[in-house]
Order: sequence, then structure tokens, then C-alpha cells
Amino acid sequence: MRKIYLFALSAVLGIASVNAQQFMDDTQLSMDVTAPMAASNVFGYCLDDSSQPVSRNTPADGLEVSFAIYVPEATAQQLAGNKVESLNIAFNNRYRRDVQIFFRETLDGNDLYATPEMRLSTTGWNEVTLDEPFEITGKAFYVGYSYRFYQSINTAMAYFDVYTRNQHSCWSKFGDGEWNNTDMHDFGALCLQLVMSGGKTLGTDMGAQSIVLPTSARGNQEFTIEAVARNYGGVTIDSYDLYYNIDGGNDTKVSVSDKSIEPNGTDTTTLVISIPESGIGNHEVAIRVENDGDTNTDNNVASNELIVYTQPVGKKVLLEEFTGMECAWCGEAQNHIDTYLKQSNVQDKTVMVAHHSYKGNNYDYYALETSIQYSGWFYNNAAPQMMINRSADLTGTLCNDVLAYNPGIMVADILSEDCFTSIGIESEYDEATREATITVKGTKYLPLDYDYLTLHVVLTEDGLVNWQNSPSGVLPRYTHNHVARVFVTEPTGDPIKTEAGTYECTYTVTIPETIMPYQDPNGGEFRSETSVNPDNMNVVAFIGNFNIDDPFDCEVINVNTCKLGESVSGIDEVQEGTIADAPDCEVYYYAGQIYVDGTNIGVDIYSLAGTLVKTVDGTVSQIDANGLQDGLYLVKVKTSTDGNAVVKKVLIN
Repeated sequence: MRKIYLFALSAVLGIASVNAQQFMDDTQLSMDVTAPMAASNVFGYCLDDSSQPVSRNTPADGLEVSFAIYVPEATAQQLAGNKVESLNIAFNNRYRRDVQIFFRETLDGNDLYATPEMRLSTTGWNEVTLDEPFEITGKAFYVGYSYRFYQSINTAMAYFDVYTRNQHSCWSKFGDGEWNNTDMHDFGALCLQLVMSGGKTLGTDMGAQSIVLPTSARGNQEFTIEAVARNYGGVTIDSYDLYYNIDGGNDTKVSVSDKSIEPNGTDTTTLVISIPESGIGNHEVAIRVENDGDTNTDNNVASNELIVYTQPVGKKVLLEEFTGMECAWCGEAQNHIDTYLKQSNVQDKTVMVAHHSYKGNNYDYYALETSIQYSGWFYNNAAPQMMINRSADLTGTLCNDVLAYNPGIMVADILSEDCFTSIGIESEYDEATREATITVKGTKYLPLDYDYLTLHVVLTEDGLVNWQNSPSGVLPRYTHNHVARVFVTEPTGDPIKTEAGTYECTYTVTIPETIMPYQDPNGGEFRSETSVNPDNMNVVAFIGNFNIDDPFDCEVINVNTCKLGESVSGIDEVQEGTIADAPDCEVYYYAGQIYVDGTNIGVDIYSLAGTLVKTVDGTVSQIDANGLQDGLYLVKVKTSTDGNAVVKKVLIN
């Protein structure tokens, strides 16, 4: 959700979105910004310490920004009769010009009270005394401030208490955009406090702040969650009752006692739960808190979602190399990739596509116009470069110098995440007509933070022997592999429906006998046709959330490959029966043997691509694994003649 929100703001302002690592000014995190606590009553949704600024790119003529907190009616009624004498406002750096404080009934409504514009110059907390106190009448209201921000790129605007979560704690508006409730993001609470006179204080108010869940969990197996409750009131709380439910079902009660939770303090309860699931789906876990004398029940419930699955599907990682014959280091880069994939034991779980690009002004015999355009979307066509799953999160940028990174570690990191969208490929090739028919099908299920899916199909060719530059000179007979030769779909992919279920797409393409390389617009010398050998071609199919307007929103979810004319299936297509109803068992590897501890009538072992590599019929307790290559396998333990089964991951090394 945060990423979508940032992009929306950028679209409104006409500026580039910033990534999460640009969100914080690390030089400011250790600064003590303890608020000046006056003798009068202080109300605010933030803690006294604040830590995280929010950053934005800004136009040259500045940017109008506004922040506010909301005081709901239930809270305002408890504070009715108090007068707000001053405000504590935290900023990241000095010289906030033209700051104006306002009180409003609605964010876009007229001011109930507004101060003249002023300059605030304290780093951290600023105490601002109002010329005329604002009286709280018991009606709900907003209190906030606005100013014009002139600073340069990625300079923080304000402080946020990242520990507090409350739907009323922070509203923001940038430029001509709309007001946004930032409670759904990682900002926490705006560091703004009301210093009041009048003696009214908040009563007991125990609320549910948040519930921390894993991204995914196995059905019918226990996993850990954290329920975070917060004392939003003005009275110390010694005990409360916590309830949790799954998908709005029956509540389970947990009594929390012998606690001393000070006002604005939090309490975390660790719960171990399980969720029944016979397939795959989103499930909501909700918590509710109760305690005697609670004066505000509006904030008693919090919820969150996770994906629960019976078993993950087979997963591979797409590695796209940008290379070229004129590139002196591309041969070494390819050796570097191969070495580190083998060292990390992930070469069988990696699918490679080599896009021939250019070095300097020269294209080469294998450069396609589509590949040139494609690499230009993500980088500048320079070689040698690579990107893995098009993910910017691993190294901070989409395309990386091949020689500067260990791709094996990055591939292993991606493989550690569960996958819920499978890819099976069926391909046929007619030698007489050179016509290929390719069907890509499987199950699709979106991770929680994706909005759409696109299917991409490309044919690559191995064994292309030609020259290659190197630091020592020209290599006359260098073998080029994984070369992108035919784009079956457009590079942007074909959209497929995003609801959970199955998909199937069929394509027919004629394989050309020769391919003319891309014409260098600068008049390069390489224009000889190269022959195409279908016997050396592979089908590469991958599914991602391709967004041509935002290269940082183009992650690949899954990929698979097979030789042209052959087929490969995803693990979901070998399932039988109802796995959720099957008894559980333990499967583990030790000293060349796979051990099965549980009732069974046979075992099938699959590679992550869904290829059956070993079958043992009858009751199994131990399987010789010495004939299997090192790597991750899926062991399907058949538990009954009705087709029930349990599938476990086993790492052989």
C-alpha cells in the first residue's frame, strides 16, 4: 500500500517517486527530540520521542504541504471545556517559513481558528503559544499546520513517531493533491501535541494498535502472530482482555493481567494460531481489546491479512543479462554469473535471458530492436549489466554491474519467499513449416501488494558461435547462450486476469530461418543475417506485474523454461486429492538419505520446476538420495488411496 500511495503523490506533483530507503534522513535518527512537557495537560497521538521524517522531491518554486491530526468526538467530549494554550510541533531541520496553524471541523473546510504565518527555527520540537486559546467544545475537530516547502530533493519535512498506529494520528496533503490518511502506511503518528489548561483528562482507553502477521503461512500448521495493544487514555491500565478471530469467526479470549501500561504505552501479546486451508486464499486475522471503564470503543479492533496455502508452487528466478559482442567485459561477466550461481547451488533454479545491447555506438549480430527498446526501459542499454527479477529492493537499483554482485546470493534470497503463481509450458514444433505452438498455463494467485499480472513469452537460442571482445583481444569462436531471438508476446506482456484461479494462453509463431540484427542508427557496421536453429531454442515464460510507467514496479513473480518442442509443468499440476484433510508427517534429509516419519503408501519427489525425479511405492520410511543433485526438492507423501497427500520441501546438500 505504501508504494501505491507514494506513486499517487508523485503523479499529482509531476515528480519522481522515491524508494523506501530515501524515506529517512539517517543523520537525524539519533537526535533527542524529547518534547517540552508543560505542567498543563498534554494530548497527542505521538510519543514524546520522534524519529522518522518524511521526504519528497520538490519543484523549484516550492511545495505547499499540510499535516494534521484528528480529535474524534469521543475524545473531544472527554476534553470538553479545556483550552488549547499552545502546541508542540516537531520538524526535521531549522527555518520552517510561513507556518500557519489551523483548527477545522473538516480538513477542507473553513478554519475555526488560524494563527498568522510564523517562522519556526528549532530542530526537533517547537513550542508555539497561541495568541488566543482554542476551546474544545466536545465536537470533533482537526488540528494541524501548513507551510511552503522550498528545500531541495529528498529533504525531510516533518517528524513522525513510527511506533504509534492510530487512524486519527496523521493526515497529509501535498500540493494540490487530496488529503490522505497515512495510518495505512509506515509513518505512524504526526509529532504534534496539544498543551491544554482546564484540568480535563482522558479516561481509560485501551485500543488495538496493530496485528503483526507473516506474509504467508501453511494451512493447518501453527504460526506466530503479535497482537499490539496501546493505552490511548490518561490512566494506567493493569489488565485487559484480548480476543482474536479468523475471517470474522468465533472469538478466542486471552486474558492479559499483571501488566502496568502507562498512558501512551504499548503491550504486545504473542499468539500461536493455525488456519484451515484446502487450497490458497487471503485470510483476515482480527484482534479486539476490552477493559473495564473503556471510554472509547472506536479503536478497539485491528486486523490484517495474510496468504494461507496448502503448498507453494514450483518457483524459479529470472536473470536478465544485457550483453554485447563489442563489450570487452561481457565474456568475463558471463563466467562470473555461472561461477556464483554454481557456488550458491541455484543454477537449476535460475532462468536466463541474454539481451544483446551495445557498447559505445556499435550494435552486434544478435541485437534485436525489441531487446534494445526493452533494455532502454530499465537502463541505458549499456553492457555488461544484469537484473534479477527486475527487483530494485535487493541492491537499490534495477540494473547492476554483473562483475560487482554475487547473483547466487540474490537468487537464493528470492527463492526463500513463497510463490503462489505457477507456470507450466507445453510446446510443439513442426519442422516442415517451422511453426511453433506454445501454451502457457497454471494457477495464479496475486501476492497481497500486487494489482495486476502480465504474461511474457520469449524464445532464446543457445550455441551461437561468433566472436566476442575481451580484455585480451577478440575471441574468434565464443559461444553465446540464452540469446533472446523471438519475442512471442510484446515485451510489456499480455495481461491476464488477476482473480485467483487458473489461466491458459496459447500462441502460434513461425520461427524465421534467419534474423537481421538491429540497424545501428549511428551507421554501425554489423548488418549480416544470422541463421536460427530451432533445435537449440528454449521457451521462456514469466509472469510479472509489468508497469511501463514505473520500472520499479515490474517485479517478476515466477518464471519457467523448457526446450522448444517439449513441455514442463508447475508443481500444482501434480497434486492429487485434498491435501488439507491428510494427516501431517515429517520429512527431512540427513547423510544421503531422505527420511519420512508418518503414515504413507508411497512417495514422489519433484524438482522445483515440477519434474518428477523419483518415485517409491508402498510404505516408505527412508529413501536413498545419493543419485539426486544438490538442491531444493518437493517431496509428495501419499497418505491414502483417496489421493490425499502432504508435500514438504527438502534441501539436499
